[in-house]
Amino acid sequence: MGVINNMVFRSQKMISFQNGIMRSISKASRHNEDPMITSFGITACNTKLLGGARYGGRSSGCGVDMYDAYISTIGETIERYCPSLFRINQMKKASYNDLKVPAVEPSKFALFSREQIALFKERNELIQEFDANTEVYWDNCVDLTTGKTLYCPCTFIYLPWQNDPRPIFYGVSTGLAAHSNYIKSVLTSLYEVIERDSFVLTWFQKIVPPKIYISNDIGKYISKLFPVDYKWHLFDITYDLGVPSVFGICVGTADFGNFIAVGTATRSTKGEALKKVIQEIAQTIPYFRYTILNNRTISSDDFAELKDFERHSVFYLKHPEYRTVFAPWIEAQPSMNIDINETSSLHSEDKVLEIVNRLKKLDYNVLLKDLTTPDAFECGMYCTRVIVPQLLQMTGAYLYYPLGGDRLYEVPRKLGYESHNYENLNKYPHPFP
Repeated sequence: MGVINNMVFRSQKMISFQNGIMRSISKASRHNEDPMITSFGITACNTKLLGGARYGGRSSGCGVDMYDAYISTIGETIERYCPSLFRINQMKKASYNDLKVPAVEPSKFALFSREQIALFKERNELIQEFDANTEVYWDNCVDLTTGKTLYCPCTFIYLPWQNDPRPIFYGVSTGLAAHSNYIKSVLTSLYEVIERDSFVLTWFQKIVPPKIYISNDIGKYISKLFPVDYKWHLFDITYDLGVPSVFGICVGTADFGNFIAVGTATRSTKGEALKKVIQEIAQTIPYFRYTILNNRTISSDDFAELKDFERHSVFYLKHPEYRTVFAPWIEAQPSMNIDINETSSLHSEDKVLEIVNRLKKLDYNVLLKDLTTPDAFECGMYCTRVIVPQLLQMTGAYLYYPLGGDRLYEVPRKLGYESHNYENLNKYPHPFP
């Protein structure tokens, strides 16, 4: 508690309407039948006035109590603030062939398929194929598998990034994390890149992995957070990487109507991942109320109109006719048990090392960039970004889902699942908020 109280005290430096990292922070209201969590939201400062890119996202956080929720919100704010600030004059603008410093080969990045590239050209899209002759900005990272410096395209490091002559990817926050402990920030970054990869495999390849029994202990944990009896469908999506990951679907009815909420998480044990998924879904339900209000004029069922995560999250609320896409998972029968109380005795450093070694055995790069700004450091926070080029990413723009990565087609086959080609992937929008 002393560490938390110290963080609460130090974080006060961040809040100022005139010159704070955040202009204000406020506690969100909770309706009677909402999950028993506390949430905060913030108003961000204008980072463009500080010489960076405009910090475009909203930040919020939740927790089972006031302290956890507050600290979560601070972390989320730093996670979005730091990557918007960079010194472009210290970066290198070149193609891979002309870079003349060690860098990640363009072919290692899990980006777009040949079919998608052809469509981009046909539509005269600004986005382009990333190859050895594509000119982009690069910045240095440390490859944790070797300890050596490797340069990586800035679009995978900073957010937002709009400085390349033509984009090769529309950036997302995957792999960004912030924490008062540097190693724990790195660990959280690693968890997130694996979580997203696992979900992308599940959704687009239509994999129905082992379904988890709702044991008494799991039921009790859910009941503590949810005053209403919803339907739960939980799955083990720990694939070839071997890092515990869980996917959850929650079906229910609230004041705003019927809903389907999803969540994914990666942690050191399946029990910890399961708890995190339930907490993520708890945050999603009141978020639906906000998204419906904020997108009340959006009713099109044209998938191409889904240009951000917020519109993705509200899509299946407004278009229940498409919820049949969830049927294979909802109708699946449970086949495995998980101990929700299972924890890991490893220290954070050992957890990081274990994950890096697993990725190294697959000959993957694990790039780390420390994005901590001086003012964030003064407030006791660190911000990190982890990029694993070979892992699959998820975006909020339907037309720019990166569906060309080798893992998307090779891993299902390797694990004994049906591997669909590009034409037969799940064409429905993902439901991730």
